[in-house]
Amino acid sequence: MAVGMDIIEIRRFERVNKNPSLLSAIFTKEEILYIQQNDWNTSVLSNIFAIKEAVSKALGCGFSQGVSPLDIEVSFCDKVVKVNLLRNAKKIFEQKGFEKIDVSVSNGFVSIAICQIL
Repeated sequence: MAVGMDIIEIRRFERVNKNPSLLSAIFTKEEILYIQQNDWNTSVLSNIFAIKEAVSKALGCGFSQGVSPLDIEVSFCDKVVKVNLLRNAKKIFEQKGFEKIDVSVSNGFVSIAICQIL
């Protein structure tokens, strides 16, 4: 089992919201579509990024050691968070013998995400 957590101020994503090249460096095409459907809500951007950070930390590498934010794709279905791992994140997940990812996210002035990988 592994656990990762991230806390980020939502206001930090106000500038990301207005920068297409930064958006595409952090969020997958599917995530950007979801963000658009939610009227470019800064909380949505912040929540998705916090989840990505928490997952990368639970994998034991963070974004500084070979996993990109684009290697972790976040989606929401009936308010349930689903995480799809791609490329290096998927490789690390499989190498460590993990089978399941559980994520919880909440926000106010900050986005808080907690990830448990089993």
